Amino acid sequence: MSQLYSSSFRPLVSTLLLAAFATAGRAGTTVSTGKTEIGPGVEPLSPWEVTGAAGLGLSRGNQDTLNFSAQLLATYLKDADEALLGLDYAYGEDSSTTTVHNAHGFAAYNRTLAGPFYAGILAEAWYDEIAALDYRFSVMPTAGFYLIKNDATVLALEGSVGYVWEDQDNISRGYAAFRLGQRFSHTTASGVKLTESVSWMPEFEDTDNWLLMAQAGFTVPVSTHWAVGVSGRYTIDNTPAAGLEKDDLAVLATISYSLKGFAPEAAAGRRSLKTEKKAAALPDMGWSRMAGLAFAMNRGNSETLSLIGDLAADYRTEGYEWLNAASLAYGETGDTTTLENIRAATQYNKTLAGNLYAGIGTGFRYDDIAAIDYQISPAAVLGTYLIKNDTAKLSIEAGPGYVFEKVGDI
Repeated sequence: MSQLYSSSFRPLVSTLLLAAFATAGRAGTTVSTGKTEIGPGVEPLSPWEVTGAAGLGLSRGNQDTLNFSAQLLATYLKDADEALLGLDYAYGEDSSTTTVHNAHGFAAYNRTLAGPFYAGILAEAWYDEIAALDYRFSVMPTAGFYLIKNDATVLALEGSVGYVWEDQDNISRGYAAFRLGQRFSHTTASGVKLTESVSWMPEFEDTDNWLLMAQAGFTVPVSTHWAVGVSGRYTIDNTPAAGLEKDDLAVLATISYSLKGFAPEAAAGRRSLKTEKKAAALPDMGWSRMAGLAFAMNRGNSETLSLIGDLAADYRTEGYEWLNAASLAYGETGDTTTLENIRAATQYNKTLAGNLYAGIGTGFRYDDIAAIDYQISPAAVLGTYLIKNDTAKLSIEAGPGYVFEKVGDI
């Protein structure tokens, strides 16, 4: 029988992978000067700041679903120059039917003029298979005004005039358009960053043909205990393709928490995701707990919902360990439930000679899609750790067990 504890983290019908990365180097004691105050012996920080996130949800078996999303933002800030590069992508399918497939990217350059004024250029591109949009591309010179601009907060209003090329619903056309926009960002003393923006882009000759996009989100850098990111985007296309809705809403949220704490931050100087190399040590004794939550939603031309949560609580001493884990997953496309399961496991292992151990435990499983009302599987095992230190654990085990279950009407 496979290890009870491990199986709760690798469900057969649903798995989740979440990843986030960030590298940061903000130059400047203020946003406008680009000057840098650093300690002796520390290299100047780069004016570039790059952040990104990715999420993946997958289920195979009685229901085949896939959801993937990715975001990337690169900003450059030095003296009077500011550049921004952004890209986000989302894809989803249910039983080989595409439910979400869109991409949006932009590139902007702004140069501060006298006082709070700035001028620049903005290029944007859109693609949305579900909305029958093969492409929409715009290039617009921009003039703007900073209402607030300091170390922590930026609030700006801007206007643009330019040209748009698009192919929607197999109709290709180009037209002159103008754009009104607002953007806001604020970073707290603890490092939490809030962002928000709104833009409205109508056609010059036909103001009924307009596009509205509103975005908001917050990010929290990886600290001792928390890693959090939430973003949402609401789009209105006032002249959609025939038979499609005007508005679309997309939300992505991921949360991870560890009571014992994640890896500590690098030493003073540039912030880095690289951890200091050190010799392997025995796992920490006592309690360790970790929880994770992922949420994704699309509304409009795509109707999808995904919620996945995990919880683990382990207790270790030199003579024994008690391992506990639970997970739940729910997903739907339209009005159809595509994923609904709960898993839990508990296992007690007694250390024997060397890396050998003997254990006893039980697992629980509920899966609506697989018609499993319940499945309870107690077992006794004998195993050995192939790897066991503070960074990794790998074991193999085997033993007799028994399964109590109700599947379908049996």
